[in-house]
Amino acid sequence: MRVKFYLSIGLAGATRTDIVEMPDDSSENDIEEEYQTWKNDYIEGYWDKISEVADD
Repeated sequence: MRVKFYLSIGLAGATRTDIVEMPDDSSENDIEEEYQTWKNDYIEGYWDKISEVADD
């Protein structure tokens, strides 16, 4: 089965769409797991504690 994956960060042109081939007997959970892996290949982020807040 072919599944369309789509990703957007809300900015014009900042999207990604791929058609992914999955086994015909894939469950929605299988597809979701594959989507999460696909998505994480394109997104990078982190958080960090800040000890002091600078005055701007």
